[in-house]
Amino acid sequence: NLEAIMARKDRLIAEFTEYRVGQLRTFPLYDGYGRFVSADEIDVDGQRLRAKNFIIATGSVIRHMPIPGLEEVGYMTSDEALELRTRPDSMIVLGGGSVACELAQFYCRVGVDVTLIQRSHHILSSVDEDLARPVETHMREEGMKVFTGTKLHRFWRDGERRCVSFAHEGQDHEIGADVILQALGRRPNIDRLDLEAAGVQVESQRVLVDKQMRTSQPHIFAVGDVNGFDEIVHVAILQGETAGFNADQAG
Repeated sequence: NLEAIMARKDRLIAEFTEYRVGQLRTFPLYDGYGRFVSADEIDVDGQRLRAKNFIIATGSVIRHMPIPGLEEVGYMTSDEALELRTRPDSMIVLGGGSVACELAQFYCRVGVDVTLIQRSHHILSSVDEDLARPVETHMREEGMKVFTGTKLHRFWRDGERRCVSFAHEGQDHEIGADVILQALGRRPNIDRLDLEAAGVQVESQRVLVDKQMRTSQPHIFAVGDVNGFDEIVHVAILQGETAGFNADQAG
């Protein structure tokens, strides 16, 4: 019962959010878009704020891929995939990272005909192949179609179905589905921060930090997805604690 599952998920998130917001409101909370105007000052929707230390924790956004037809046919991201209330009959999952695999397996287990298409030669490409291959095998045993070592060609619509053509093991394939889940990765959410004004160094769209979570400006820290280490919430929490401790020590 997908609707019941999502409703329970929303209740759990609401409880967690209420608790966190209550904690945040124990000190001044400004709800708006912030950007640096210098290394010591930010602008939040027209209001200037100065501080001795800053911690950047703006997370990540979906990485858009320039594949012919993908934007035109339309797709879901992981955000929308966690809001579905009606189960689609079929789904194409683009990507083989942890988020792609987790959601692909979830929807396969609730009865969706899932096809996962991964560019690398095995899923979970950031881990050892001898760990990833048994997971692939298990996913196929559960009924999922998994293609690795692929090259996407183009996307198009056939009525209400979204279709893709791709190369796999020297042959071209065409597959259609009701929905596409684009899980080809995320990138740090830094576009609106004006980090250049603060002199914060960025490389390949991620904020560079040391082991103390300091950026190129010693009083500015960056934690979570924005520094590109590991896109895992538990890692972000530990990084936040590290940055908070070091900022406090600095005074």
